[in-house]
Amino acid sequence: FIDFAQAVVDARDAEGRAFSREQMIDQLAVFFLAGHETTASALAWTFFLLSQQPQWLQRLREEIRHTLSGQAFTFADFRRLNVTRTVFRESLRLYPPVAFLTRRVLREDRFGKLKVPADSFIVVSPWLVHRHQENWAHADRFNPARFDDDASPPSTGTYIPFGFGPRACTGAMVAQLEASLILCEALRRFDFVPTAPDKVKAITHVSVRMEGGLPVRVHALTA
Repeated sequence: FIDFAQAVVDARDAEGRAFSREQMIDQLAVFFLAGHETTASALAWTFFLLSQQPQWLQRLREEIRHTLSGQAFTFADFRRLNVTRTVFRESLRLYPPVAFLTRRVLREDRFGKLKVPADSFIVVSPWLVHRHQENWAHADRFNPARFDDDASPPSTGTYIPFGFGPRACTGAMVAQLEASLILCEALRRFDFVPTAPDKVKAITHVSVRMEGGLPVRVHALTA
């Protein structure tokens, strides 16, 4: 984070101007929220889901052992870790870090039969879109195979954990790469066992979090 902060301090626009104090605070807040809060929330849900799905946890660990062969995760490994990627994508489907996306209507328009006045707000909920029975078979079930390389891709607009269109999150690929790295390095070293899985409850603040956090027992794995 210090490196990001220094980069913001040193940044200059095309005319050589630096950020004002207020602009700098805004930029750093965005870095922290978009680069830490959302990814941390998504990873917490992924660890929880895997703790409740031992067959997928085993498959993921087998892939890590086979693909990485005891070596550190590198960028080149990302595309080879199909199970890791599908597990994280399914976790994002069930528990998208941002539950609601808002957009301001620039001019009067229509949404189906509904007239949408200019300057109104539209709220789109990835949480509801991702769990809609018309979009997904057994929508509330954890099934990473939906995103397997051989599976049919989701219909356009039915999978939007990073938004959609020209305003989609520019850090989507970085977040998936970061999450894959953390999953690989953590799961081949430790077991994460929730102490009260039946009490885990989703709540929404800035991101979709767990009420009271996720207390776990961490066990080091033997080689």
